[in-house]
Amino acid sequence: MKDAVSSLLYLGLGIAAKGKEQMENTLQNLVEKGKITSQQSSDILKEFVKKGKESSEQFENMTKERLQELFHELNLVTKDEYDELKNRILRLEKLLEEKEKDNLK
Repeated sequence: MKDAVSSLLYLGLGIAAKGKEQMENTLQNLVEKGKITSQQSSDILKEFVKKGKESSEQFENMTKERLQELFHELNLVTKDEYDELKNRILRLEKLLEEKEKDNLK
């Protein structure tokens, strides 16, 4: 499932990169035709990149939230929950070892 999410994110990044390239070409054509200034082109491109980052972050957050919901619905353990349980077991094993040593004395 992680591979599928990674693939989606990479696809999104590829689309964004292609979109930026097309936007740069379009803006350059407009500058060359005198329709906009190079400063306006730069401002538009910065806004485009900013909006793209915001959209990417929103998509990533929605994806994470949905995955958490799916993990919960499927009763799957998250890595944090697994690590917490693992640490508890290690602490309990250590306590048992200490108790056994005390009992042998």
